[in-house]
Amino acid sequence: MPEGGDAHHLVADAADAAEEADRESHAPSRGANIRSWAIMVASIAALLTSVGAIFKPQDHSVTQQGYEEITKSLQAVTTQQQQTHDDLIALRTYVADRNGEVFALPSQAAGGGGAASSAPLILKPLIRPAPSASSIGPMPLIPASTQPPPELHPFIKGTPPPTFDKVLTASKMRSAS
Repeated sequence: MPEGGDAHHLVADAADAAEEADRESHAPSRGANIRSWAIMVASIAALLTSVGAIFKPQDHSVTQQGYEEITKSLQAVTTQQQQTHDDLIALRTYVADRNGEVFALPSQAAGGGGAASSAPLILKPLIRPAPSASSIGPMPLIPASTQPPPELHPFIKGTPPPTFDKVLTASKMRSAS
């Protein structure tokens, strides 16, 4: 049996050997070190690229052309909608006049008091049926529906869209905050 001092050295040597084996098993290999450095370099390059893209001045000419085209189309639709509304008023006025009635928009009826103070004129659209071979004489007018036409309100023109520069400035302000 070894003496106490020798036993102590044996335990210490065994612990050192275990530590050495532990270090060797956890130590990264040379290939892992190279991979780690490559990933680090790629990450830094990606970070620099993204920062450069954020601060690089952007060309908005294509976006501006598209926005202006959409704005023109929106204005054309608004003009067409106004014309359709005016045509509908003219048609309803014509039909009311043919029937001996007076047609007015709800806001114009009863001295301009608005829809709440006046009842809209109820007109029944009429359909003339196609003549058949057995029909003799003038064709009678028959109501197309028992429901009155929908109430017609004055046309409310929408607000024009903002200019592209205002939209761009507002989007930059939103992204900054």
